[in-house]
Amino acid sequence: MQHRYDILPVVAFFIALPAATAGSSPAYGDVESGWSQLIRAARTAFDGGEYEEAARLYSSAVHQQAAVGAPGTRLALSLSELGVVRRYQGRCGESSQLLERGIEVLEGTADTNVSLLRGVWEDLGAAYLCQCLYSRAERAYLRAVDLEQSVHPYKKAKMALILSELGAIYTLEAKYAEADAVFKRAQVILDEDSRQNPHELAFLLNNLGILRLHMKRTAEAQAAFQRGLEIVDTAAHTNALLAVDLAQLLNNLGALDYERNQYRDAAAHLARAVDLIDKGLRVQPDDARSVLLNYAHCLRRIGHKKQAKELESRADAMSSVLPIEDRNQFVVDVTQLAQGR
Repeated sequence: MQHRYDILPVVAFFIALPAATAGSSPAYGDVESGWSQLIRAARTAFDGGEYEEAARLYSSAVHQQAAVGAPGTRLALSLSELGVVRRYQGRCGESSQLLERGIEVLEGTADTNVSLLRGVWEDLGAAYLCQCLYSRAERAYLRAVDLEQSVHPYKKAKMALILSELGAIYTLEAKYAEADAVFKRAQVILDEDSRQNPHELAFLLNNLGILRLHMKRTAEAQAAFQRGLEIVDTAAHTNALLAVDLAQLLNNLGALDYERNQYRDAAAHLARAVDLIDKGLRVQPDDARSVLLNYAHCLRRIGHKKQAKELESRADAMSSVLPIEDRNQFVVDVTQLAQGR
């Protein structure tokens, strides 16, 4: 069985729209108003899973801002959010190019928005991860850490998330000591935060579980996944980020059950993950495809071949619309994990 042990970047947060410049000329005011409307419409389409429409609207915003020589922040934001959409469409190479351009524009502005720049570097790390360009992803996340630290006081929950993403990259690079260190740092930061951070903690536990799997410490991996599941299980229906966490944790627990020949337990976990996807959970297409295939494998093991075939057909349909470079990027065979790859 092939497993999708998920080490995923967090769903991107979009910052508030930049305020219109006071005293703008009437002509520029019209452009600003039109740009804001495009961005809002694009975000609404993205939130609804209408990625092609979101990409069309963001592309219009990019062309509009480039044509009028608008302030760099607006152009950078348009480029960067288009880059995020392309990643969710499985077009990760294009995503990284757009995000790189967004960073170039932002760093060329006189008064750089540090929070926006940090977020774009974080999204760029995710785009590199999508292409298995781990060394580039590592550099992007390290840059995001530096930028977040430059803000005083920095946001503890955000710092913990970035460190968790960085630890995931270290795991994939087999830099286990470095991964362990940043996960411990993230845990300390969350422990010091007076606020409850269920998403950040679940995200950390999921990626810590992946590290333990690579280190062949399966019992500790299961404990991390199970603890994460307990944190998000009752609240996932109220928060999209927690729902993504829940799907990842269910998938990973199901994969562990499968390896122990506990096929019905595995199927129960994976059925819940598939149900979340069927209800419109916003995940990248290859991630959804991997969960469907994992569930299909379990169903075949317990004799539900017809249902398994239907799921495999759905997965094949998803694969057919993905660019070749972005197919099967993260479907990891368990024997590779056992060898510490």
